This record gives sequence, C-alpha cells and structure tokens, in this order.
Amino acid sequence: MRSPQAMAYTGQPVPLRISQKGTLADSLPVPDSIGRLEVLRFEKAVQQGDSVIQDVLLIGYDSGSYALPQIAGKIESLPDSILLLPMPQDSLAKYGDVKTYFAGKASTNYWPYLWAALGALASIALLWWLLRRKRNKALQIDNPITGPKHWQEQMQKLQQNWQAGKLSAPVAATQCMQLVRAMLQLKGIPTAALTGEELLPLAKSILPAQQQTALQEAVGVCYGMQFARMHPAQEIFSQQLQQVAAVAAHTFQSTHPEAKS
Repeated sequence: MRSPQAMAYTGQPVPLRISQKGTLADSLPVPDSIGRLEVLRFEKAVQQGDSVIQDVLLIGYDSGSYALPQIAGKIESLPDSILLLPMPQDSLAKYGDVKTYFAGKASTNYWPYLWAALGALASIALLWWLLRRKRNKALQIDNPITGPKHWQEQMQKLQQNWQAGKLSAPVAATQCMQLVRAMLQLKGIPTAALTGEELLPLAKSILPAQQQTALQEAVGVCYGMQFARMHPAQEIFSQQLQQVAAVAAHTFQSTHPEAKS
C-alpha cells in the first residue's frame, strides 16, 4: 500500500516507475515534467504482460511538497507526493550525484576493428596486385631474345595472345616493335634509341625490296596503334604479325643478293 508522502533533498534524483495498461503501441510519451518535478531521464518502455513499464528519473530544485498525478497510468514504487527538503548547510550528506545516473555505457574501442579492416583491405589489394602482375607477366614477351628460335616462339606467343583478345592495341603494337628491333639486333644491326622510321633504312642492308615494303607497312600500323589510338580489326593486325614473321623467317635464313645497301 502506498504511503502518503516520501521525502528527498532538493537536487537529488528520484526514480519513478510508470505502469500503463495496454501495448507499446498504445503507450503515451513521457512528459517533460510531472507536476513541478522535471524529468531528467526516462528509459525505453518494455512490455510486461498486459502492461507497459517505463522507468523515469525526476528531480526538483525547490523545497516543498509536490503531488504526483497519475499521468495516464498507474505510478508504481513512489507515494502520492514527494516532500523536497532543503539541503543542510555545510553538508553534502545524501546529495545525489547526477553523473551517476547519466553514466553511459563504457565506450567501445573501435581501433582494433579498424586496423583489422585496414589489414584485410591491404591483403586483398596485395593479392590483387600479385595476381595482376602474374597475369601481365604471362602476357609479356621475353627481353632480350637470344636467337631465331626464341624469336619465333615469342612471335607465336604474341599472335596467340592477340587472337585470344588478351592484349590491347597499344600493348600488342609495342610487343610487335620489340620483335622487329630484336630481329634486326640478331642480324647485327644496333637498334637502341632508334625510332621506327630510323630502323627502316637500316633494314635495307638485309632485306630485299618486297620484304622492306612488308616491314614498312607493319611498322606503320604499329605506330598508328601506339600513338594515334588506331584499333584495327583482329584479322588486320594478325596479317601484319604474319608479315613480320615472314620477314624474320626470310632474314634468319639468308641475306639475298638483291638487298640494297
């Protein structure tokens, strides 16, 4: 049975429990104040049987007697009224520390999770880089090229990768020019730091006119693919690669007398 009155000191938080019949959807919001007492804090309402229970924290700053109305429900755990007494002078006895009622949950240290996430992302990025590097290495041709047989193997690799659609136009053209330079180097012609236009006159010493024309056409297509963003059809560039392969086969076999010096 509820007592007629309870006592507390001014500024001392007082807990209050409110019980309302019905469900959470039917429960009324907690007001900012109950009578002349202010609501410091209220917990989330919970359903208990056929009632909605909610804990509220009240505080009053002026001494006096305050009645507690029913506020759309049945007030539990407190009497009908509260008598707030002035705090005794020169004393902190029974003075409620508001901080203890507002002490939040211990903050979570998110740094371990953050570092773990960053570590996982770094591992994924490293794995992606290694796989991409391995894939790119598999698509590259050897450098340097040591002999005619090695040259033919690398030309076949270039042709297969191009026909399989594994190479972009600039990359395929760059590898083709690399093979052209290697072909001339294997015949004793220095090609370091020379452009394609500078290479062609040097090829006259080892190629007949027909082979020179075929090589000049292939070099022109390669330069268009490298610097002019030209994207020839797969069959067109495959023909150019075949022409370069035929020129190399002719060059590695012999030097014809009709070659111009």
